[in-house]
Amino acid sequence: MLIFFEINRILLVVLTLIFSSWYIFLFLRLLKKEKKKELKNFPKVSILIAAYNEEKNIRKCLESLKNINYPKDKLEIIVVDDGSKDKTFEVAKSFGVKVYKIKHSGKHAALNYGIEKCRGEYILTLDADTVLDKDFIIEALKLFDKKVAAVSGAMNVLNEKNILATFQKVEYIFASLFKKALSYFSSGFLFVYGAATIYKASILKNFKFRKVSTEDFDLAVRIQNSGY
Repeated sequence: MLIFFEINRILLVVLTLIFSSWYIFLFLRLLKKEKKKELKNFPKVSILIAAYNEEKNIRKCLESLKNINYPKDKLEIIVVDDGSKDKTFEVAKSFGVKVYKIKHSGKHAALNYGIEKCRGEYILTLDADTVLDKDFIIEALKLFDKKVAAVSGAMNVLNEKNILATFQKVEYIFASLFKKALSYFSSGFLFVYGAATIYKASILKNFKFRKVSTEDFDLAVRIQNSGY
C-alpha cells in the first residue's frame, strides 16, 4: 500500500512538472516578438475542395470564400465531387466555380484528381464543412520560405449546440496553445490540420495523397522527412 502511494505521488509530481513547464514555455513564446513579414506579391492560389455528400455543408464553405481578402484574379476554386449521392455537385456548380465529378474513390483520390487541375503556385486544400477566415491566405503566405512546404490554420468550432462540439472546441484550443508553446524551441514541429492547409503546389504535386486513414498527416510526415 505504501509503495502504491509513493508511485502515485511520483506520478503527480511528474505531471505537475510537465504542465508547469508547458505553461512556462507558452508564456515565453507569447513574449517572443515575431518580425512582421509583408506580402510583396500575390501568387496565384488554387483552393481545392474534395466533397462527398456535403450538400448541407458546402454552401457555407463556398460562401466564406466570397469574402476572402485576396485579389480575385489570383484565385481559382476547384471542387471535386467524389461520387456524391446528394446534390453536392449542383450546389457547388451554382457558385460558378470549377466542379468535377468522379466515381466514388475516397478523399485521397478526389484530392489527387483536383491537384492535377490546379494552376496556382500554391494549393489550399479545404474540407467542405470548413468556413475559412477571410485573412487566412494572406497570413499563411507570409510564413512561407525555402524550407516551409505547407502551413495549416488554427481550428475553431462554429456549431456548439451539443457537448461533443464543445469538447472538440476545447481540444482545438489546447492543440493550438500546445503548438505555440513547442514553437518556442523550433518551428520544425509537425502539426497539420486537414481542414485547411496551404501547400506549395510543386511539392504537393510531387508527393500527392495516399490511401490511408489520415492522408493529411501521412503527407506531412513524408514532406518533412524529405527535408522541409
